[in-house]
Amino acid sequence: MDKNGLAIKNGALTIKNKAGATVLSSDTNGNLTVTGTITGSKIVGSDITGGTINGSTIISEGLVNKRELFIEASGGYSPQITFRPLIKNQDGTGTLKNKAYLYASASGLHIQAVEDGDIIIEANRLLFFGGYSINTNGYSKLPNGLILQWGITNVQFQNGNISTISTVQYPIVFPSNVVYVGTEATQISPSGIPLAKITTGNSDCRTNLFNIQAFSIAGELQHTLAVKWVALGY
Repeated sequence: MDKNGLAIKNGALTIKNKAGATVLSSDTNGNLTVTGTITGSKIVGSDITGGTINGSTIISEGLVNKRELFIEASGGYSPQITFRPLIKNQDGTGTLKNKAYLYASASGLHIQAVEDGDIIIEANRLLFFGGYSINTNGYSKLPNGLILQWGITNVQFQNGNISTISTVQYPIVFPSNVVYVGTEATQISPSGIPLAKITTGNSDCRTNLFNIQAFSIAGELQHTLAVKWVALGY
């Protein structure tokens, strides 16, 4: 020990508290172990394993590639982490400013703006609730819990005043209820006469399917028509 501090070479160090428990130790390989809490510290470019940091700043200098930040709580508590992005102007000038907080809670992932209008999200595709299928017959799960489904089905029309029923299966089953089903013919009849009616009554709408009831006009020829449909539910 000298005026510059304490130096230990080629040896291990152990510091214990009054109760005799080890609170700090090191080995001959240069590994330092702290048992307890580090309060008010600034850690630059270090690896932290199994410790607790209160009121600290952690700075990682340089690039971080293929790394994962994982927080696991014990004792029945839920983990929560808050990110506070500090950014400059688009041209890189100016001082760092905090624009928003990104944090997770029991109700989901949250983005909270520091000031109104400060959050702008630009993305080619945002995925909500992990469900969508952009096809001819597809669906999309909306952020508020609603599910939008759509498709095209072929409906058989008989000649004369005869109604026919065509059953359509949704791409996915609505978990609870269907609030709307609408249909639209994509063309008029072969003879040029508009179709009389295509209906989807409430009794024909279920969470997994719906029925299209088609009515032909008297004198109409038997034919098949492609019908577009859209359904909304939750």
